[in-house]
Amino acid sequence: MNSLTTIAPLLAQAAETRFGASWIIIAILAALAIVVILALVVVAAILMARSGKRSPNNLNLIHCPMCNHNVSPKATKCEGCGHPLTPSKFKT
Repeated sequence: MNSLTTIAPLLAQAAETRFGASWIIIAILAALAIVVILALVVVAAILMARSGKRSPNNLNLIHCPMCNHNVSPKATKCEGCGHPLTPSKFKT
């Protein structure tokens, strides 16, 4: 069954009520507002994902042998657990 044939009697009935078609217009505007808000959320999420900082230092991180926390190769102490590091002994 076509969706238009099921909606048409409802629209005709709404037009006969004392509220008329105003509630239909309000429902359509509310649905449109929801679609616009969702579209803005998606665009914002895409922009945030694209603007993420990509530091070249992230490629050369070492892992702490105690807590496996990512640490800068120049660090002398782990930021996660405080374990002293000698970065020259660790693989990147």
